[in-house]
Amino acid sequence: MRKGDVNRPGRIRDRVGLVFGVWVAACLSGLEPEGAGSPFPHQGGFRAFAADVKWISAYQAWQNRDEYRVKQELAWATRLAPGNLIYWLEGARMLGYDVAAWRREDHSQADPIRKINRTAFESARKHLAAGEIWHPERAALPIEEAILQLRLVDDVAAAEQAMARAQQCADAPYFVARVRAELLIKLGREREALILLESELERLPRSDPRALVDVVEQRIADLRVRLAETG
Repeated sequence: MRKGDVNRPGRIRDRVGLVFGVWVAACLSGLEPEGAGSPFPHQGGFRAFAADVKWISAYQAWQNRDEYRVKQELAWATRLAPGNLIYWLEGARMLGYDVAAWRREDHSQADPIRKINRTAFESARKHLAAGEIWHPERAALPIEEAILQLRLVDDVAAAEQAMARAQQCADAPYFVARVRAELLIKLGREREALILLESELERLPRSDPRALVDVVEQRIADLRVRLAETG
């Protein structure tokens, strides 16, 4: 072995890392909404590959419970490929549920746990909000926020607002209106829930079993009885 070869693997890794870093920087240099303005003719393919590498790095960091690296690699992945919806959804779950779970292991008191959940939720919410800039018509993002609101911070009012945003999206699943109505009922806003379901029923296709038309009709009937009894 020639003198200095003992450090060769480390030098190779450093060079590979440097080349990859320059490549990522080149990919990012022309990144604009809608992918416009790129000076690199094949930049889209480069960005997608680089984003996949960063996503794998984020997953490895997640396996190692390395919160700092998870956040760092997620930021790279979503910046390189903001059009990939999975990066936003799975990233929010990592930042919300998993980071909170890691931190809670060292605590047993309610107050610290609430603070941990709130901090993790805010990190996940910020991540989802950035995703909504790129995917304003995708219901999956506000739906995910609503679930996080309920599971991490038990904020029914904020969850209802998130589901309201989801309902405005063209790809909103049928269940969004039903879930939002139940949240309104929990908030004591039963008349609003009834109006919402009656409006939704008019649009539901009876031929599609996923619409659960009979369930919606039964809930409308229940609400009408309840409202009649309470005046």
